[in-house]
Amino acid sequence: MPENWFVAVPQLRNTQAGTAYTHLYSETPPISYRFEITFTATGTFSVNNPVHVKVVLRDLNITNFLDYFCGVSFTHAYSYPTEFTEDSPMNNVIIYLKNTGDGTYSGEGNVVWLVEGPTYMGEVINNPVGHVIPFDMFTQTNSVLTISSASDTLSIHFTQNTARLSWQIGSFSIIVLEPVFEAILLKEKKPT
Repeated sequence: MPENWFVAVPQLRNTQAGTAYTHLYSETPPISYRFEITFTATGTFSVNNPVHVKVVLRDLNITNFLDYFCGVSFTHAYSYPTEFTEDSPMNNVIIYLKNTGDGTYSGEGNVVWLVEGPTYMGEVINNPVGHVIPFDMFTQTNSVLTISSASDTLSIHFTQNTARLSWQIGSFSIIVLEPVFEAILLKEKKPT
């Protein structure tokens, strides 16, 4: 059954827009663009709560963006569902972008944050293996979203589970009490 049958947890949508001027990699040209990012989540933007992210870049100062970059990433963000193996480290999420034909690049994906606090967006170079960008380079820009603590995620799950349990107990009570209701409503007539 869909969870919203038990308790209605609202869908949150947050859209951030702005302009970015960056030069994170020495082998790429400096880049500027306008961005619009839409974050959608159930209940809250918090640690361990999946968020659907849609990114649109416009008005780029270069026409060959995909020659240098494959997409964008967010600090402390990982693909959802997370895939972890002991042999390899988890890599930050990459929202791969495609050229829509009018000079606009867009992409979307499901993301989960594992650290609370502000998150920053940056473009990802083609073949990013081995490239590490110091975190302090991102903090010189504005945060695109603030992630709250895992307690907010746990609170939402607790509320959903409590409502689900209440429905189940209520339904079970009706089944158990059915013979009692039947006995009260259908009293047998005693022969006289």
